[in-house]
Amino acid sequence: MIRGAGFFMNDEMDDFTSRPGTPNQFGLVQGEINAIAPGKRMLSAMSPTIVLDRRGALLLVLGARGGPRIITSIAEVILNVIDHRMTLADAMSAPRIHHQALPDTLRYDIGGLESVTIEKLTQMGYRVAPQSLGEAKVSAIMRVRGGFVGMDDPRSSGAAVGY
Repeated sequence: MIRGAGFFMNDEMDDFTSRPGTPNQFGLVQGEINAIAPGKRMLSAMSPTIVLDRRGALLLVLGARGGPRIITSIAEVILNVIDHRMTLADAMSAPRIHHQALPDTLRYDIGGLESVTIEKLTQMGYRVAPQSLGEAKVSAIMRVRGGFVGMDDPRSSGAAVGY
């Protein structure tokens, strides 16, 4: 743990591929370029993010854990807050979708897409699969009138604590 900062360092070795061309625990297939070797940096989906409002003031601070689904989960929470004007709780609780190229399947939270949408995507040639996308867990703080609100992903067992 970093003294005085309140967070742990991570060695990130699991972001390298130990077997190029073979799916990892998230189904992500990586190539030789991300193989373990001295002096290399690994591919990482870490996305610590700060979002400013139109005036340049802090709006959101967020990050996530959960492999390749981190990027889409962070983006979806941001889009839900900014474009759909959701509260942080609603933005974090909303169903998610995810696509990572390999495997070439659009995954969506069970109940997250209407049957008409699923049918149209399938007709367009997309492979779609319902599943629990709970692997990416977002933690976020949002500036609101009168202060800040923070929360951990409702798909998680964590909690927001401030001091």
